[in-house]
Formats: sequence, C-alpha cells, structure tokens
Amino acid sequence: MAKRRLAIFVATVCVVVWTLSFLVGDARAQQPACAAGSAILLGAASSVCGVGANRPGVVAYKGIAYATAGRWQSPQPAPWPPAGALEAVQFGPICPQDDPPQRAAEDCLYLNVWTPENAINGGRSLPVMLFIHGGAFVRGLGSLSLYDGSAFAARGAVVVTFNYRLGALGFLSANALGSGEIGGNFGLRDQQAAMAWVQRNIAPFGGDPKRVTLFGESAGAMSVGLHTFDMPSSGPLFAAALMQSNPLGIQYLTPPEAGRRGATFLRALCDAVNASAGASRCPGDPAWAAKAPVAAILKAQTDATGRLERSIGLADLRLSALIERILEVQSLPWAPVIDGKLVVGEPYAGYAPDVRPFKPIAFGVNADEGPLFVARAYPRAPWDFTSWAYRGFLALRFGLRAGAILGTPRYSPDALVSPRYYSAAGAAYANLMTDYVFACGNLSAVNAALAQSSEPAFGYRFAQPPFTDLYGRPPDTVTDFGACAPSEAKPNVCHGAELPYVFDTLDAVATANDRPRALDRTLAEAMNAAWFAFAENPAAPGKPWLAYDGDGKVLEWSGDGVGAADLDGPASCSALWLHALPYRGAAVGSRR
Repeated sequence: MAKRRLAIFVATVCVVVWTLSFLVGDARAQQPACAAGSAILLGAASSVCGVGANRPGVVAYKGIAYATAGRWQSPQPAPWPPAGALEAVQFGPICPQDDPPQRAAEDCLYLNVWTPENAINGGRSLPVMLFIHGGAFVRGLGSLSLYDGSAFAARGAVVVTFNYRLGALGFLSANALGSGEIGGNFGLRDQQAAMAWVQRNIAPFGGDPKRVTLFGESAGAMSVGLHTFDMPSSGPLFAAALMQSNPLGIQYLTPPEAGRRGATFLRALCDAVNASAGASRCPGDPAWAAKAPVAAILKAQTDATGRLERSIGLADLRLSALIERILEVQSLPWAPVIDGKLVVGEPYAGYAPDVRPFKPIAFGVNADEGPLFVARAYPRAPWDFTSWAYRGFLALRFGLRAGAILGTPRYSPDALVSPRYYSAAGAAYANLMTDYVFACGNLSAVNAALAQSSEPAFGYRFAQPPFTDLYGRPPDTVTDFGACAPSEAKPNVCHGAELPYVFDTLDAVATANDRPRALDRTLAEAMNAAWFAFAENPAAPGKPWLAYDGDGKVLEWSGDGVGAADLDGPASCSALWLHALPYRGAAVGSRR
C-alpha cells in the first residue's frame, strides 16, 4: 500500500478551509482613484500609486503583477518597474477555483502591499510581513478583507499578500496521455517568485528586504514549513517564519503517487474536453491539455477524485474498503510533491541537510482544530462514522499502538459523548486530529529544528471561544453543522479562528447579530501587536512571547489574558504520538 495518510481531515480540508473566502466579503467593490501623496517614484518615467487603507496614514497598493506564467510552466518575473504611471488601486484576478468569490483568471499572479505613508520613497526601512493564504491548495486568494494588512502597517510593517496557482493548474504532476511531462509544484514556484519580487522591489515601499517574515495559515502554513525546512532555494528569500495551524501530520506525495493521480486527472480532463469522443482522442494533439478550457480543468479536478473513489470500491462496505478510502483517496488531491529537487523532505523532521540559513521560528495551533473537519466529513459518508470504523482505522494506521490510543479517554468513543454534529467516534477522531496532526506535528518539527539550530523558537495556543461562527452561516455552501458555533456550552476554537485576531480584522467576519465583544477587540490588538513584534525582531520579540525550549510549553491566547499552556502533555505527544509514524522516523537531530 502507498504511504498511509490521515483522511477525514484531508478529505474535508479541500471543502472547508476555503469557506472563509465566502464569509469575509468580495473585494470587487469599486476602488477610488490614487490617494494624494501615494505615488512612489521608480525612475525618471516610472511610478506606482495606491489608495488609502483602513487605518489612518496607511496606503494600499493593489493588483501588482509579480510574475507571469504559461499553463504548467514555471513563473517568470513580470516587468518592473512599470512603464509610465501604474495605478495600483484594484485587486487583480484571483487564481481559478470552484465558485470563485472574486473575478478569476489564469493570469492571476498579483500581489498587494500595505505600508505607512511616511515610509514610501525610502522614508523608512521597515520589517516586511509576507503572508501566504490557506485553502487546501485548491482555493484561496490574497485579497480577502480578512487579510487586510492595515493594522500591521499602522504599527510600522510593510505587509504583502499574493495569489498563487491552485489545484491542477498549480500542482499537477504527470507524464501521460500525450501531454508531455508536467513537473508539478508550480504553486510553490509562484510563491518563490513573490518572495523574490519582495527582495528586489520592496525598498521603495519602505520595506527592508533583509527583514522579511514569511507567515501563513493552514495550507499557507504548510507552504511556510516547506520553504523553511525543505526548500533550499527559498533560504535566502526570507529571514524568519511563522506557521499558524500547520497540519504537519499530513505527509506530502511522492512523485510516483503524484504521477498516478495526475494520470487519473488527465483521463478525466480528456473526457471533460471531448465528452463525446472518449479518452483515446485527446492525445492526438500533444498540446491538448495545455489548450483545455479552465472550466474543463476544474470539472476534471472533481471528477478525478470520484474516479479514485470508485477504483477502490466505494460501494463495498467491508472494513478494508472503507479504510482504503480513508487512507488513500481522501488525502489532499492537489498539494506539493517531494520531488527531490525543489522540495527535498518532510517538514516534521526539521531542516533538510542543504537548507540554510536556519531561521527564528514561531508556530501555533488552535485549541480545537479537528471538530470542523470531522463535522464536515461525517455527513458525506453514506454510513455513520461508527466505533467499529474508527477502531479499524486505528488498527490499520497505528498497528499495535491502537490499544494504547483507545486506552486514552480523549481518543476513546466509550469515554466520550456524541455531540449533535457527529458521533462519539467522531469526537474521538476530532481529538486525535487536533493532537496528532496539529499539536504533535508542530512539536516534532520544532523539536528537530532546535536540535539542529541555535535559532530561537516561539509557540502559542489559541483558545479564545468564538463570537461568531465563521462557517455555519449564509452563503450556506459549506456549513460546520454547529461544530464551531459560539452558542455551544463549550464552544470549539476551530481551525482558522485566530485569523481575524492576528490581522485585527474582526469586523470583516462580524454579522449583524454576532458582534465582537470588548475582550475580542482587546485580544485582537494584543495578537496583532505580538505578530508585529516577532516580525520586527524575530530573535527576541519580547513579551508576551515565550521562548520554546522543547518542553511543550507555549504561550496561550484567550480573552482571559495571556498565559502559558502545555501542548505536549494534554495532547499525549511525548507519551504517545511522537513514538508513532511518521514522527517516530524523525528522531530529534537525525538530520545533523
């Protein structure tokens, strides 16, 4: 069997994480003309101007092309400086994805900059915060109001967000059906292109290219982890890394695995392009895949997953078929590939041998990462996620350790009650996911990094109960079945819940009935200040950050104030999960 993976998480992350893009508004609103005093002079006949932002004294420059790329080709730098006067007043198109919340096009490699007005034209040299959005590598955009960089810029940072190619357009790896070899990892190369643009061009905006902090959430944090630990060519492009809710327990595809999935996708694409002819007609033109309409590519992405499910007998209710479906099919269908060239290893094992320089690192997780994904995955199956299915999954995934897992009340259906949004087995699996995939995966990576490097690390746990449900509200394309609702007796602090606090954009997710409380606004200001402090001096960001020394102790954020939390003990990391695969094979210091 190919490399085993957790599944209900990765199956649903493709549907769930991107939901935030529907909840925080559409950035297509009419933009004003350039703001007075916003012009940045780039040469005798070249300039760029922007618009006023959401904080006084901050200017936003939107829709700047940082690269161009043909389909399934590496990105090339876009012309810069611009010829003449560029009015950067409106966000560029986002990358193709299902049901895009903003205008989408294959020409989508655009970035956005927020900066203090008094920093432009070399007025200051400020830390740069370069954010990578999440979305399971199939959805997302850098122009969400949730990611507005105004609050950071008002503190004295230059903030950059950007789009990168997604889905099959960003991560297809294949050599089949006459298409020629398609190498994959194009989305990661786009990210590198944005990072390189910042190195070359951020100074006139007031940014210091030697002080770039790369940060991201979910798939964005996965990307940050790869750039930090396993992409040698990314090393010179940033100075520090901050990962929010990186699911480090998820392993990336190998080239053979990615190739098999790519071949399945190309067959689905062939049918989508020429439904009446059958698969054998498409390879007649060696460039047929490169000419396929975007709509056909998006359809084929969905169809390919269905074909994989059918190939293992989804209708077969035997335990073996269910486990096969969980472990093999329901992983991230479009994600980075460990190709041995661009990506050389797994981040949970720390720094790969050729990755330099080492970086100051900050990392963190939310108190309840798992419930959202299990709530979404559970109703999708034609049967309940029963105790026997959960026990079978544990036996196949963890072998002899299954008994110890079931003997821990936090992971035992017999010791838990059924929430209204899934079974007791689902509750156990949600806890397992929170701990094994998120908390312990982060500890594995950072513990290994600390054994290899003298650079510091800082950790956090976000535990603030929500004031609004980021997922279970209109437009009801995705719902959490109440798993992340603030009305629960013990509300879950779900995946993504920290984002409006980090960016101090609480009003972007508020509703008429669910408004931020005073404690939410206080917490958002404190977290935004702490993220800025890390970017300003990542080696010594000061209080409230706590230096992590491998003991599992991290900073805890909540409306009750900052405190300390133990990620290790309650999550059974040292007691259980760090002795299980894949972490067991990533002994601390093994990469020295």
